[in-house]
Amino acid sequence: MRGFPMGPVLLFLALTASSISATAASDNEIGLGLYEKPEYIGADEQEWVVLPSFKFHASHFVLTLRGERLLLDFLTSPNINAGLMVRYDEGRGNDLDDEVVRLLPTVTATAELGLFVESGFPVRWLGWDDPTLVIGSANLRDAVGEGHEGQVLEVAVGLFREFGESTSLTLQYIATRTDTDYNRAYFGVSEADAAATGLTSFNPNAGLRDTQTRLVLDHEVSPEWTVGLTTSYGRLSDTLSESPVVSSRGDRTQWTTGIFVNRRL
Repeated sequence: MRGFPMGPVLLFLALTASSISATAASDNEIGLGLYEKPEYIGADEQEWVVLPSFKFHASHFVLTLRGERLLLDFLTSPNINAGLMVRYDEGRGNDLDDEVVRLLPTVTATAELGLFVESGFPVRWLGWDDPTLVIGSANLRDAVGEGHEGQVLEVAVGLFREFGESTSLTLQYIATRTDTDYNRAYFGVSEADAAATGLTSFNPNAGLRDTQTRLVLDHEVSPEWTVGLTTSYGRLSDTLSESPVVSSRGDRTQWTTGIFVNRRL
């Protein structure tokens, strides 16, 4: 991979809520979620999507699908997860609601391949008598098809708290950095594009893409079934918010909300 150094990513310890939940390590799961999200990154129009999920435990690895992310965890430890990640990037097509953005070059859907690491620790290690866990994650991905042809570095920190035996709450802060190829694919407007659309030309470089705050509530309604709610509030960086794709035709603020159901097998 080019652009971002791999060392800091591999050394960063992080963990998302599903990795540290009270679910036994031998449990397999399947699930389905319904989410409302921006039509494309930077859009002010929302769309509904249905995304599947599953978790499969083998003797030497764990395979997890979380919506558009497939994780192959080779460290089957309750304290740290690390391995390969494949993420589906849906791109930006030419069937959009916005008639001006439709005239911009299509960003073809592609797969992003990379590495991830996740971990966490209880706050009682810091001397506080509380069951809350400090969690975090990092992943580095590179487009393997045409698409945006760029790299994405994502780092998250947060808190995970169980309430009783059936309910848990996760709060995360997520920062995403993208390279020049990515930013120009999604936010750039060339001179030719400006002439065709009437937008101002814009040529961004690598940098912070956005920050997000995510909240996830899980509730176990029975030993087999879990339901949950999730919402995230994202805000594009100052630089990328100056893109006419955002400032003239979109929205700097990006919301995602959803509901999901999981069944333990």
